[in-house]
Amino acid sequence: MGITLGKKQLNKGRVSLYLNYSYNGKRRKEYLGIILDPPTSAERRAENKNKILIARQIRAKKELEFLSVEYHLNDVENTFYDILPTDKSNVPDFYILIGQFLDTYHKKDKKMVRACITHLRLFTRKKNLPVTLLTKDFCINFLEYLRDHLRGNTPIGYFKKFRMCINKCIEKKLMTSNPTDGIRLVQFDEVTKAILSLKTCHHSMPQQRSKTGILIFLLLRTALV
Repeated sequence: MGITLGKKQLNKGRVSLYLNYSYNGKRRKEYLGIILDPPTSAERRAENKNKILIARQIRAKKELEFLSVEYHLNDVENTFYDILPTDKSNVPDFYILIGQFLDTYHKKDKKMVRACITHLRLFTRKKNLPVTLLTKDFCINFLEYLRDHLRGNTPIGYFKKFRMCINKCIEKKLMTSNPTDGIRLVQFDEVTKAILSLKTCHHSMPQQRSKTGILIFLLLRTALV
């Protein structure tokens, strides 16, 4: 088993970095989405140097993952083939892309984004997440997972950060559309407004009290699911 860092020459003097896997006579490539720009200035050269360091860290991390599987050090039951990239070697890894994004992200909600990705890893129970797996069904199931494990508006907040991360991939042209589009997110404040409206109706129309009570129960149940 071996993992090496490779370079692919692109147009206009740019270079794309990838990992080259060799295992049991099979070779696969995994492009990291890290592009080196032409070293036309000291600033560009410094940026490229930092990008190469990041790529080397990713390579070292991948090698540790292989060794963890070999010596059964993982809590997650993985095999070598779970860690190997898919045959579609040009499919980016969502976790790597978001890791790169967070390295340069310094807004106040950074901890919340990290927490969201932590739950995503717990949900998938895999080391890698090719962006091709991010379908609408996947996103709906992840939202249900968040609702099952978190309370209040936290699941909605985390899911919005997940949606933001996908939008970053779209900006880089690594995805063509956002699979979370069309998934309605109902927060507790919306449910509260609906309940207050029903209560008003409940007091003004006594004959509707039984129906109103049922509707309030259904709204609360939906919010807690």
